[in-house]
Amino acid sequence: MTDRSLLSQDVGVATPSDADVLAGRGNACNFHPGNEYFRALVRKHKVAYVACPKPQKGKYSRIIVDEIYIRGGRFLKQNTTDKLWYDIGDKKALDKTRQALREGAPELLKEIKPEVRDYICPRVMHVYVSVQNSMFQKSLRRRLFMA
Repeated sequence: MTDRSLLSQDVGVATPSDADVLAGRGNACNFHPGNEYFRALVRKHKVAYVACPKPQKGKYSRIIVDEIYIRGGRFLKQNTTDKLWYDIGDKKALDKTRQALREGAPELLKEIKPEVRDYICPRVMHVYVSVQNSMFQKSLRRRLFMA
């Protein structure tokens, strides 16, 4: 949805916002509000991700990344030299999200009955398209009238 590759990844951020997702390890990243929200989104979509066929799995990582972007968040990683945070870009954000969705997926798949799998995925995607269109329109209106 959003072409983040057009944004400069060269501009460092001293203090990430609460909407940002921080790449890295440790308590600072784990308990950051943006990371907590990111993990909640992953939990929200994980069952549908696991239940759907492989060609549709990529849509779920895109859903989560777009929800972070719509909220005003970025995916940031700290540079150890200057201690500033830099945008990791869309591809790495999607990679991070796909990895989060895959964690624990085999165990979860064993728990989902086949008839439930057939029911979950199409309905979640239909709801997503409706919600995403609504969120995008609100975001666009905000940008147009705030500028």
